[in-house]
Amino acid sequence: METKEWENAGSESSEEEQGWDEWEEGEEEGVMQSLFDSSKFASVRQVVEYDARTYKFDVHALQRQMSLDQIGMMVLINTTRRSAAQGRSPADILGALQSAGLADPEADPKSLEPALEDDALLFYDWEEEEEGGLAEAGSGGGGEAAAPASRQSEIERVRSELEALRLEHAALKAQFGAVQQAFMSGMEGASTKGTEPAAPSAPVSTPSAASARQAASRGVDEAYFDSYSFFDIHREMLSDAPRTEAYRRALEENPSLVRG
Repeated sequence: METKEWENAGSESSEEEQGWDEWEEGEEEGVMQSLFDSSKFASVRQVVEYDARTYKFDVHALQRQMSLDQIGMMVLINTTRRSAAQGRSPADILGALQSAGLADPEADPKSLEPALEDDALLFYDWEEEEEGGLAEAGSGGGGEAAAPASRQSEIERVRSELEALRLEHAALKAQFGAVQQAFMSGMEGASTKGTEPAAPSAPVSTPSAASARQAASRGVDEAYFDSYSFFDIHREMLSDAPRTEAYRRALEENPSLVRG
């Protein structure tokens, strides 16, 4: 009894697998045929390329030009096949589509009825193609889809921004080094002048030493403000003349702040 149940279960499983294989086979056997003649191909890509090359009728270009979604592409394919079956040339069909556009499927449901039985172009994911480039459809598929132009443009923009940031960082680093060097030079000069022994014939007076320190601090201040004049973050401060002058006077009148 138990053996018979297993045999029945195995038989049912085999039937299901066979049905699934047949369904998949039927799907793969969809007709990938030119819109204008009986030529058949292994992939939708080949159909599109053939019609574009032979009849100057590029379905993918029309999709971008007319901003068509999946439903719009189905209407386009059916309309094109019916018009070609009526004897109209590809050029006439293309001109009519570009000037008059497509029928509204809600007002004309017939536009969604397949003009060709088992037309694989109707089941192709055109919206995915628009996002990621033409993808292969069918057993002959393969290859990597090209990145869309918008994504490539975004990559280039990010690269440009990173390069600009790198250059800005290098400039900032150089400016900081210049300020540091000017500050150290000013401090060394002020220290040397303040501790230098006076000549016997001309003793150094306190006012002249203070003037030397003021000149040194003024040089440091000028180097600091000049180094930051190129950066937007300090523009407002530098353009405020009274405030800048007040800072300058405070440093000149208090040289001890500069010496630390």
